[in-house]
Amino acid sequence: GLHSTLVVESAQRARAALSDEGIPSIVFKGVALLQNGTYSEPAARSLDDSDLLVPEASAGAAVRALEAAGFEPWVEWDENRVGWLPAFTFSDGQAPDGMSISFDLHWRTPYTSFRSGSEEGPGALWEGADLEAGLPAEESHFLLLGEHFLKHLRVVAHVRALGDLVRSRIASRSPSSLPVWPTGAGVCGWCGWC
Repeated sequence: GLHSTLVVESAQRARAALSDEGIPSIVFKGVALLQNGTYSEPAARSLDDSDLLVPEASAGAAVRALEAAGFEPWVEWDENRVGWLPAFTFSDGQAPDGMSISFDLHWRTPYTSFRSGSEEGPGALWEGADLEAGLPAEESHFLLLGEHFLKHLRVVAHVRALGDLVRSRIASRSPSSLPVWPTGAGVCGWCGWC
């Protein structure tokens, strides 16, 4: 619970630093589920790190703002990263001794358009997001959680994502409100609820 609380606080400080520079951001995956009430307390959902999403055009400015705020990049920043990688990792220099607190700054995510960093298009995490609270749209976030779970199905550490899916689906609106796949083939099709 303590580690999860510190991860959430770190993400909140990072979002505040970005906001001070006029850069919008949202959290997704575990931190978003703790902040939106899907889990009632930090001890109910362990977190290794947090994930923040910024618009792709703001990636370089976001990295500079976070460095200025005292967050420590794992590697040196190169503007060319934006074209060939989707994220950049930071450590929180304010973490208590002996604790490792980190986050991934994403400008896009490596899945379908539902995990896109794009500010436009059906299902994008930005569409319908609560920018003040820094939370993604519920339905798009549910699809993101599903894709993340399936990607990591072979990794036991990610089995907790199954709980994320169940809790998130319960909290979400009706299945008929899920966005349509960009191909027009219908809704997700894998969960049996659509």
